[in-house]
Amino acid sequence: MLGLIYYSLIAAGLGCLAPISLRSGMAATGIRFSLGYALMVIVVYVSHILLGLSFGITLAVTMALSVAGIVAETRRQGGHSAWRELVVHPAFILILAGAGAIALNGGIGYLPYGNDEFSHWLATPQIIHLSGSWAAVVDTLVLPFYTPGWQLTLLMPWQLLGNEDLGMSAAAPFVLHVTVIALVYDIVVFQLRQRTQMTQVLATLAAWAFVLLFMTAEAMGRLWTYTLLIEQPQIYSYVAVLLTVYAAQSSEQNRKTLYGVAGIILASAYLYKAAAMTFIPAVIGAACIVLLLQKKNFQDQIKDNLVMTGLLVGPILIAIYSWSATIQSSACSPFSLSSAQIDQVASLDWTGLAVRFFSEVGTYVVGYKSVLTVAASLGFIGAFALGKYRAALMTILLFAGYLLALYLYHLTCLGSYYFEQLASIPRFTRVPLQVFHALGLVMLLDVALSIFFRTKGSLNDAGGNLLGRSWVMTGLAAVVIILGIWQARQIHNTVIDTTTRAHQSIDPRINEMRMAANKIEALRDNTFPDTPVLTILSQGDDNAVIDYARFFAMGYEDGKRAPRFLVSYETSWAPDKKNVWQTQASMDEAVQYLSRSDIIWPIALDPWLTDVLAQIVPDAECLNSLPDKALIRETSRPGSIRYQCIDKH
Repeated sequence: MLGLIYYSLIAAGLGCLAPISLRSGMAATGIRFSLGYALMVIVVYVSHILLGLSFGITLAVTMALSVAGIVAETRRQGGHSAWRELVVHPAFILILAGAGAIALNGGIGYLPYGNDEFSHWLATPQIIHLSGSWAAVVDTLVLPFYTPGWQLTLLMPWQLLGNEDLGMSAAAPFVLHVTVIALVYDIVVFQLRQRTQMTQVLATLAAWAFVLLFMTAEAMGRLWTYTLLIEQPQIYSYVAVLLTVYAAQSSEQNRKTLYGVAGIILASAYLYKAAAMTFIPAVIGAACIVLLLQKKNFQDQIKDNLVMTGLLVGPILIAIYSWSATIQSSACSPFSLSSAQIDQVASLDWTGLAVRFFSEVGTYVVGYKSVLTVAASLGFIGAFALGKYRAALMTILLFAGYLLALYLYHLTCLGSYYFEQLASIPRFTRVPLQVFHALGLVMLLDVALSIFFRTKGSLNDAGGNLLGRSWVMTGLAAVVIILGIWQARQIHNTVIDTTTRAHQSIDPRINEMRMAANKIEALRDNTFPDTPVLTILSQGDDNAVIDYARFFAMGYEDGKRAPRFLVSYETSWAPDKKNVWQTQASMDEAVQYLSRSDIIWPIALDPWLTDVLAQIVPDAECLNSLPDKALIRETSRPGSIRYQCIDKH
């Protein structure tokens, strides 16, 4: 719960620092919420990475700025009308639903889900937190050249109590998603009010129906995503940038303000992951195409496009420069190859790779939510027809640039294995594809309203007759209630899922290693070594379980890594290796390996390994209970290599 409160209030408060009021009449709640979340990321980055301030001071600065924003907004709102509107706004209701789900579940935890979380996206924040600062460990990180925005975002709530709590971090993507949903809602209400004579109540109800349908279709994935990987934050921030650009076109006012907000959000997107740099050619390319399409006031258009481009890409260029000045990166880039590397790349079958790569991308695009893809495509076509093509052009150029960059990385940097096998194409392709879906659906609504209500500010006869009927409001209310209940259920399921993974099929060894870490802590006393050696028995499986165990073993003391327990590298043995992860060993050699362990954690056994264990486990009943039990060394006999059973829980 504390994590949800932290992210929500900090983002809301920082967003309130900017006295944004749109002359077009569009509400600024979503703009401010999205801006506030971006500012949260940037403030932490500037304070801790660039200025070198401690996490404690960084937290104090962030909270002070947020409180100042909330106080300033309270003073600006003399009446209660704005607060009444906020109470029915998704920015408030969805956060409240999240809090209710956590309360109903009795709290929230987070059981890591995928290998990349263990190797980087959760391991890095854990290492930084335990060491006390990013600077203390940057040289030892697995991917030190990765921009640290998301990792810092995940660990900042831990500073409130001083303890690592992944359950707090689990709220980070949810709140970020809500900021974008709030922006969608404001745009939809504005479109409805602009195109029709709907009352505010009816427009609110219709906008809620749209955003609930939008969330049910999972245009940007689940409202509360079940992982802390980087892809969803990328999607949310990219959509926020493009929606803000689209809002600037739709309102025809406050364009500089909205482009400036989009630029700040884009800078935060870069701090999540450097792939946001693909926006730069997309923004510039879109500006050039818009200029070519303009036939009047060409000189004024040049000036406007230069200002727009500067506001959009200026903040991200500053972020890129600051990061490149902070860290010395030796990471491979397809855009900075040596002549020898270029010659090597030229000798590869780059055309064959292109065919395989783009074929797999195309297959995924066609097969992933094809109905949404068709609907979004109609929205893009309609946006071009309406003349609101800047955001659409940027999205298309972004999609193309992103995939081209991904292809070039496969060709130059990812190595021979991924040259042949391709690296997580569905996962990477989903980023621009969900961005396309989200923006296209909002555009589709705008197009539909433009067609159905042809005259701005007044209704045609068909539209007037339709909106004048009571069953319209009744139907909208029914849709909102039904889909609202469904989303509340989905949020609650995700809270349960992130805590226990009850609704997901995950590697069961992850939970085994969390249990092992808890058991070792419970056993730590005068007779158990301060840093015991854990050996995992995962016969015939891969060795990803080692990463799981090392993640839960992570610890720091006096500024140095001090794992709570050591993890043996060997997890599987056989006289004849059956895969690359097995250790070839005789029965006596396997016994020798195992005898070095203070605790043995069986997960998967075969008859041969069971026979090996029989030599160090004298109790037949204990042996028969494996792998449901764990084994610890008998302490009653010094030097003994005999082991006894203990419960895993």
